[in-house]
Amino acid sequence: MKDMKAPLPDLKQYAAELKRAEDEGFTFRLDMNATETVAFIGNLQLALRCPGNDGPTSKLCRKTVDAMIQTISIRYPILAAVIRAGDNPAHDC
Repeated sequence: MKDMKAPLPDLKQYAAELKRAEDEGFTFRLDMNATETVAFIGNLQLALRCPGNDGPTSKLCRKTVDAMIQTISIRYPILAAVIRAGDNPAHDC
């Protein structure tokens, strides 16, 4: 794991490289089994409920989580129903 205290790259360079990746059509595909997918979504749901996590990237993440749940619900409706409960703090441990 990279040193967490390492200085960040220049933000202009970051923006340029991000734009280049987008222009080149970069995509990142995940290959997860059902358990890994549920755990992944659950962690994202928890992060999305953080009051300070309300910017543009959280909206993008929410869209992705919702799409993942929708895809799961087509074949596994009960699994999707339980995953959706992760959006409700009343279902927290």
